[in-house]
Amino acid sequence: MPTTRVPPPPDRTTYAVTYAVAGEPGVRRAEVTVVPGYSQESDIPRLLAARLTGRPADARQIVLLALRETGTTARRRTGHRGVSPA
Repeated sequence: MPTTRVPPPPDRTTYAVTYAVAGEPGVRRAEVTVVPGYSQESDIPRLLAARLTGRPADARQIVLLALRETGTTARRRTGHRGVSPA
């Protein structure tokens, strides 16, 4: 049976974010996870806007007040040396 290599998932970094939404009272908190190759720290306002409004373009309404890294998840290792059946 032929096998194909399955790449491990990328590292992930989770941030605790404190932010405000322009025009709305109060401060909000959220956890945001970024995945290298897909997103980065500078994408956090877009990710939050997408959660709130469904429109990443609303990122200009998000004001980041604090950003703290809470953890990094390393690539998981498979028990099969990264090889799975085709």
